[in-house]
Amino acid sequence: MMGSNKKRILYLEDDEFTRLMVQAQFENAGFSVDAFSTYSDLMRAIQEKQYDLVVTDLHVDGHEPEQLVKNIKTSQPIPVVVLSGSAVEVQGANLVLEKPLNGQNIKKVAGLLAEEVAEVDLSKVYKFACGDQELLITYVNTFIDNHEKDLLLLKAEVDKADARTIKNYAHKMLSSVSYYDQDELNQLLQKLELYASDMSKKQLNEHFLQIEHYSHKLLNGIRKQVIA
Repeated sequence: MMGSNKKRILYLEDDEFTRLMVQAQFENAGFSVDAFSTYSDLMRAIQEKQYDLVVTDLHVDGHEPEQLVKNIKTSQPIPVVVLSGSAVEVQGANLVLEKPLNGQNIKKVAGLLAEEVAEVDLSKVYKFACGDQELLITYVNTFIDNHEKDLLLLKAEVDKADARTIKNYAHKMLSSVSYYDQDELNQLLQKLELYASDMSKKQLNEHFLQIEHYSHKLLNGIRKQVIA
């Protein structure tokens, strides 16, 4: 499925039989999987290696699923899939799937890992860099680092539903994103800046996931043009 460049999944499940079965399903589908049975082992692994996605059981080591997802995304801003024995909603999760996994669910996970790349117009940044390619690379690297940090900070404020701070972060992110002519991302950030006070916590979470999605497309597009 993915050749030699396999996507790396970090998987957390405290039941040994389920862990072995699900790990085998993902590996048969072409993923590289590191599987762990405890939360502490998972967090140690995510701090030591770079992963593309985390899959976790709903309840592990007594941790609340929302807090677990938040802790994972604070360590690495990557998609998180939650597996559950019944239909539930987990704030912050990119996908919640009912167990046992089937082929359709595996495809949904693969869909999260499909690299989506935005068409990025770098002319404004290039002009700002006065045509200097090295300076352009410095600017876009700084933007990528700052935008990834801002996403984490924005997510923390969304979790607290602090509308005033959310609006401030949205305004800050808009200022830098505007150089890259990304209409969808601009509109999402503008809406957050204007209407965060009127949005429920669920709406804020759903809105943030859209911002996160289009942000990753933008960053992938920049990396493809400038850094690769």
